[in-house]
Amino acid sequence: MAVLFITHDLGVIAEVSDRVAVMYAGKIQEFGTVEEIFLEHVHPYTEGLLKSIPMLNVRKKKLDVIEGGVPDPLNFPPGCKFNPRCRYKIDKCEKEEPELLKIKPGHLLRCWVKA
Repeated sequence: MAVLFITHDLGVIAEVSDRVAVMYAGKIQEFGTVEEIFLEHVHPYTEGLLKSIPMLNVRKKKLDVIEGGVPDPLNFPPGCKFNPRCRYKIDKCEKEEPELLKIKPGHLLRCWVKA
């Protein structure tokens, strides 16, 4: 039996899921087991999502955020859809959208820089 659970609540995902697909602009950016996504994540968007989770044992004046804004779905940027917000981007990111590639069995990634 399978259940598709869509949420932005990463705490719930960690509790109820075996595998996770991290999506941005309608496409999977990273896919793997809960352990891979939470402990061995690779995609810059996944990194940003996880860094933005408030921690009870860490006092901060400001929460970490992913800089920039979500792109207009009627006017996506060329290349990687996350490139305007990505701190790791290279020239290729602005020109070509990466394919979803296997970086190890069961762990998939869509990123020119981190693959």
